[in-house]
Amino acid sequence: MKSRGKTTSRRVAWLMLLCAAGLLAAVAQQPQEEEMTRNLWDTAFINQGNKAAAARKHVRRNYRIVTPHVPVTGVSADTVIGVTLWRLRPTRPADTGERIISHDGPESVEWLPERVSSTGRLSEGDRIRMSIEAARTGYLYVVDQEIYADG
Repeated sequence: MKSRGKTTSRRVAWLMLLCAAGLLAAVAQQPQEEEMTRNLWDTAFINQGNKAAAARKHVRRNYRIVTPHVPVTGVSADTVIGVTLWRLRPTRPADTGERIISHDGPESVEWLPERVSSTGRLSEGDRIRMSIEAARTGYLYVVDQEIYADG
């Protein structure tokens, strides 16, 4: 019969051997100090990428303030809100930019928002989107209440 001490010492030896092998494998897998980067040598691909970047134009948007100058005496800076109206129109193939997708019926329809000036007119049936911005942190509650024929 083997003694209990020999069995335990063999188990400890095997455990130490496995730990050493695991440590050796971990050290061997460490990345080299100087990593090599891949270079792209396909000049046709490089030239094609430059043309695509040059073809894109950056359109700078020009905004102007259309509200009259209102005296701000007695008005706290955090009580001001901004309201922007957007008219939604169906997109055309040449349109770029943000779009809104509406799932009306079996088909999806893409709408393009266009900013409406303060003097712009809206027609009955126009789709609009209203953006409300508040200078104060917290919640802004917007309540939509239908106006019925009886008032």
